[in-house]
Amino acid sequence: MKKLLLVIFMFLCCFPLTGCEIDYPKSALYVGKNQQFSTIQSAIDASSMSGQFIVVNGGEYKEDLFISKSVTIIGKNNRVKLIGTSTIACDGVKFESIAFCGEDSVENGIVFEGSQDTNGLTFVQCSFKGFKNAGIFSKSSNDK
Repeated sequence: MKKLLLVIFMFLCCFPLTGCEIDYPKSALYVGKNQQFSTIQSAIDASSMSGQFIVVNGGEYKEDLFISKSVTIIGKNNRVKLIGTSTIACDGVKFESIAFCGEDSVENGIVFEGSQDTNGLTFVQCSFKGFKNAGIFSKSSNDK
């Protein structure tokens, strides 16, 4: 029995199982090199349905986002670094596996515009680091 377990263990070590691929909806938009969109903002602008999935391939994205639509932005393989400010002007935004970074003297990671509340705002396995002011900042309509 021990020999059989050892053989099975050796087999698994020599032929590792491949990771499971996540099946995204057919309507998902893809961002990255050799994808539909080269920037996250262009995919946001092109989204046409509430809750649109935007799947971002691993890499570094230096861009400021303006999100006025309900979208789900997913970093593929936990390797997406977003350098810039994401301004939220709607409900129902979800970020998953995104590293928000404040390199290049970025003031804030996420900013809520006007009197917008945070209904449905979700962060799953995200991180915030290096911002001059705050990772998440709520700006009321009275602030300048």
